[in-house]
Amino acid sequence: MYVAIGFALANSTMIEGPDGVIIVDVTGSPAAAEEVKAAFTEITNKPIKAIIYTHSHGDHTGGATAFAKDDNPKIYAHERFNGVRSGAISSKSLRFALSGNLALHFHLTYS
Repeated sequence: MYVAIGFALANSTMIEGPDGVIIVDVTGSPAAAEEVKAAFTEITNKPIKAIIYTHSHGDHTGGATAFAKDDNPKIYAHERFNGVRSGAISSKSLRFALSGNLALHFHLTYS
């Protein structure tokens, strides 16, 4: 797990899996998100499989186009997520809405 700090108002997190990555929040603008994506690509060039929005504020969703454009990731958000109304994502991109709680389980190995 890697966190991009200082690129924008909100942080962006990359969770690396065996065949791709998950991005949690995408910063507030396409320009900042491009910088974050470039930094993450220096760590791994695995495709982005999913984007998770913690909430719908623009500083967490505004950079969606930079992360979603090449890999066509699944989008995970609360069922009341208003990113479509705010323009953060298109209604076509929002494929999976969550109701209730999302539990993420990590198996971390330290060397």
